Amino acid sequence: QECFTYLDAPVKIIGAANLPAIPLNKALEAQMLPNADKVAIAIGELLSY
Repeated sequence: QECFTYLDAPVKIIGAANLPAIPLNKALEAQMLPNADKVAIAIGELLSY
């Protein structure tokens, strides 16, 4: 908690979308849950900060 002022970029949390439940539809489930593409995008955003 005391080291946040020393970070070069903000903390990024990658997780599931804020929905009440995991959808039973495979396409909607894939959109909701984190995957390699979403992680790569988040890493790119942090590297370009």
